[in-house]
Amino acid sequence: MIILARFLKNYKLACVGVGVFMLVQVVAALLIPTLVASIVNDGIVVGDMDHVWTMGFAMLGAAAVSAAAALAATYASSFIATGVSLDLACALYEKIHRLPYLEVGRFGVASLITRCTSDVNQIQQALLIFIGMLLPVPFMVVVGMALMFSKDAVLADGIVGIMIAIIVVFLVLSRVVIPSFEKLQRQLDTMNRTVRESVAGVRIVRAFRRTKWDGLRMEGVAEDYAATAIKTNRIFAVAVPFVMLLFNVATFMILFVGGNQVAEGALEIGDIMALVEYAMLILGYLLMGVAMLVFIPQAQVSARRISEVLEGEGASSAEGAEEAGKAVGEGLSRSSGIDGKRPVSGPAVEFKGVGFSYEGAEKPVLENVSFTANLGETTAIVGATGSGKSTVANLLMGFLEAGQGDILLFGKPLGSYGSDDPHERIGFVPQKPFLFSGTIADNLRHGFARATVRQMWSALSTAQIADFVEGLEKGLDSPVSQGGGNFSGGQRQRLAIARAVVRQPDVLLLDDSFSALDATTDLALRRALKRDATNSAKIVIAQRVSSIIDAERIVVLDEGRAVGVGTHSELLETCPEYRAIVQSQEG
Repeated sequence: MIILARFLKNYKLACVGVGVFMLVQVVAALLIPTLVASIVNDGIVVGDMDHVWTMGFAMLGAAAVSAAAALAATYASSFIATGVSLDLACALYEKIHRLPYLEVGRFGVASLITRCTSDVNQIQQALLIFIGMLLPVPFMVVVGMALMFSKDAVLADGIVGIMIAIIVVFLVLSRVVIPSFEKLQRQLDTMNRTVRESVAGVRIVRAFRRTKWDGLRMEGVAEDYAATAIKTNRIFAVAVPFVMLLFNVATFMILFVGGNQVAEGALEIGDIMALVEYAMLILGYLLMGVAMLVFIPQAQVSARRISEVLEGEGASSAEGAEEAGKAVGEGLSRSSGIDGKRPVSGPAVEFKGVGFSYEGAEKPVLENVSFTANLGETTAIVGATGSGKSTVANLLMGFLEAGQGDILLFGKPLGSYGSDDPHERIGFVPQKPFLFSGTIADNLRHGFARATVRQMWSALSTAQIADFVEGLEKGLDSPVSQGGGNFSGGQRQRLAIARAVVRQPDVLLLDDSFSALDATTDLALRRALKRDATNSAKIVIAQRVSSIIDAERIVVLDEGRAVGVGTHSELLETCPEYRAIVQSQEG
């Protein structure tokens, strides 16, 4: 819960206001029983109706003040809770976008979604409960007990004993239920993951007639969650009636002991009424607080899960938000270079003895890989499946961090850019292109926020998909479903290429981005890139040799090592691994 203190700093004034309003509400509420006692003792008993009327109007005023203070406190608490939850959600969003690739995999997509939604909501609810129902408790207990002791110390001591019993019950309860809440959140992650897999893989499930199996799997996960939730609720089903029993014991004690004292003349009847009201208010608030404290352990679990993300590796959330704002404000400027000058020649990307291993792997994915990609040239990376081609792309994009060697971007180590985001200089097309829901124009502007219509059509033309978009009824404003599901694989690849090209990057990184294209489109696209991206360093990762045959430099990877670097003709003569790849594809 310590992390909440960091976010509450922005709401200091509102927090102070809540405290003041709560104190006023409690004092006004406790003043009413005192006024009732005065009405009975000094008005009804002695027959002074003027005093009864005066105290009656005072009670109305106290009730009005208490209600107004409660309303103001509720507004302030809602403002704090919703504000903190919004800040938490934004911080999580920014941090997740800057988490290392391996960290995202460690948490899991389903778990990150749960942390951004369910866990943040738990924090919001806990803040509302804490401020609205728990914060008044200490005020009520302190002020109420002071008034009770002023009336009768013996009865006040009895109420203190019952309060201690209620607190002990809660402490025992919390030690039992906190592990259950942690288990519930983990099971919620599993449910999210299972639902996500079922929806994403619905075609495979149907194709292999595994619908029944998938339903049983979901049913098993749901039953596990239900069993844990029922077990937790059973604990409260026992605890809450016990606490209510203590509440009723307090009432009986006051009436029995107080009644005897009234009979003996040691206490006035009005004081008995006041003591009963004090006890009801004090124990009522305490009981409400204990009942609501069920949410606090759950919020502690959620806060810990959120902290794991915010305090993990990667840029801090504050730094991330600042960088994100800068990127949006500048509209992802057209790769004018970190120093404001657009280079036209020389090395753009350099790998120097780069190695990378996944944690726990028996052997490295990449080992001592070195190559240079120059501006205005095409550098191709080929190799068998599992040779480490996509790892090169992930290292260059900063999704993974090299374990050895150096990666230079325009002569500067990739990890030293700091707030100068190297992604602003790279146009990236991933192996599995992803399109966002919206329109074609919206997706192109993900590459360059200030792209004009002319620039977008130019990028579409380069990507060999302008004719297709022109044929659509709404053209650039044609809708795109989530993930680009309303387009074929080849169309998604070409739209993703257009998104990268529209920003005119210094480095154009294509990770197996021609795989879904036919030979004619592949050739036309390569020629268009050579013509329209003249000054960019083009790094093409490919399976098909035909896609990179005209590259100025081809890097051949075999089991994570660069076994050959050269042109197509040079490698045919000097690199047996490359020759084997060519022969296998030529048949």
